[in-house]
Amino acid sequence: MINPKLLDLALLFLIGFHLVISPFTKVEESFNIQACHDMIIYGFEDLSQYDHTQFPGAIQRSFWGAGLLSIAIRPFKGLLSKLFVNWPTRLYYQYLIRGVLGLFNGLGLIRIRRVLSRTISKETAFWYMILQMCQFHIIYYSSRTLPNFIALPLVSNAFALYLSHENVSFAILAFSGVVLRAEIGVFALLLAIVSVLQTRNSDNFFHILKNGVVGTLAGAICSYVFDSYFWGYKVIPEINSFVFNVLKGQSDNWGVEPWYAYLVKYLPNLFNKSPLLILVVPGLFLKNDKLKNSKSLTLSSLLYLAIISLQPHKEWRFIVYVVPPLVITISTVLAQLPKKFTIAKVAAVFMCFGSLLLSLLFLFISSYNYPGGEALQHLNEKLLLLDQNSLPVDIKVHLDVPACMTGVTLFGYLDNSKLTNLGIVYDKTEDESLEMIWDSFSYVISEIDLDSSTAPKWEGDWLKIDVIQGYNGINKQSIKNTIFNYGILKRIITDALKLDFGFIRTVFRSFTKFDDKLFIYERNNQT
Repeated sequence: MINPKLLDLALLFLIGFHLVISPFTKVEESFNIQACHDMIIYGFEDLSQYDHTQFPGAIQRSFWGAGLLSIAIRPFKGLLSKLFVNWPTRLYYQYLIRGVLGLFNGLGLIRIRRVLSRTISKETAFWYMILQMCQFHIIYYSSRTLPNFIALPLVSNAFALYLSHENVSFAILAFSGVVLRAEIGVFALLLAIVSVLQTRNSDNFFHILKNGVVGTLAGAICSYVFDSYFWGYKVIPEINSFVFNVLKGQSDNWGVEPWYAYLVKYLPNLFNKSPLLILVVPGLFLKNDKLKNSKSLTLSSLLYLAIISLQPHKEWRFIVYVVPPLVITISTVLAQLPKKFTIAKVAAVFMCFGSLLLSLLFLFISSYNYPGGEALQHLNEKLLLLDQNSLPVDIKVHLDVPACMTGVTLFGYLDNSKLTNLGIVYDKTEDESLEMIWDSFSYVISEIDLDSSTAPKWEGDWLKIDVIQGYNGINKQSIKNTIFNYGILKRIITDALKLDFGFIRTVFRSFTKFDDKLFIYERNNQT
């Protein structure tokens, strides 16, 4: 059996690898990544320049996650500025923030592995790590500043404590539910009910209740004090979000799906549609006293899926918390396989390997889904050249909504203190005032193709200087050709073992269809 510490390192490597291959962010991550920027660059006292003062969003969100990540990095601000003195942007902060979050998530999953090894069996812990590494969503998003994945390290540690029979896990889950994601509170309540019914012990009930109340009150106080300061008025964002999205049903505006969508669509997708997911069922019926708490976690996860399915608006990230418990239960079944290679064990290994290949394919395909980030870097490269050959001049760049939603962050802006002649201002105006300031723009990044017959007419003379392509579907024929080409498959495996991913990325790129997503324009009379 592979050394557990090597598996731990492999998990952390995979999270980091996903970060490097796909470094940009999307709109769902924007609030926290922009808040991290403002906290690091402007500090905690001057809030006037914070991004949320101009773009508050439809509903308030908590600053706790961004605050914790920023606090972890801000003490090293001076050192980082010296180390990355040649970087024209502050993207290194974005990579570090994501790296820290990825590390926290990885360590949370590793802690579960260690508890499983101690409380159930080393075989269960082994399969747990293998299955986690073969998934796409957990690994890919572990370093992404979605609120769900900022909360996931706390959830993972709470699960580890619960598996160790520590009721403080309920305090952590309750705290996370109030501060970061309200649905975690729902999971905590279901887990409490299952645990009490399982033990039928009044002392256990009061211990769980006490921890739940303490966690809830601590979360409410912390969120009220911290978030009210940043928003400028009294607020507990997750309570407001729960009222807005659930009680008032406003989340339906983002789309609704049938009640069974989580079961037949999102949950299988989280497991790369692996047949191993079905092993959750026999896992619940294994006769082993060591599995009592892991079964409680799994049963609570299934109840959670049933409850949250009543909410019409559905997203996979709302159910990501059920993945570790279900993986644990699947692992307990796989741990029963004989140590020697049987047909069942070979099948399990091949399914894991196939899932890993799919995850890597999804990684490379997903990396082409951030045209906004690519466009900003392309324009920055042009502006850096202009800075070397220009007289002192002010430049104003407009970024439209699709660009901002697909990779543009404040960290990606050129740092004016490192420019010689240009003074650059980036603009994200999206309301009716845009027309009034249009004449001030020197460059525009937009989804509008002015060469199209249906394109609106812009005031001024604009020159298209670059086109950014992005993901537009799967090239099934290319995938089919590769699968049946022994030479390509052999080189993919050989290069992967050498950690040389150049050829692999080229092959995976051929699996993707591309389309023009964003266009970069320069005002024609620009000097």
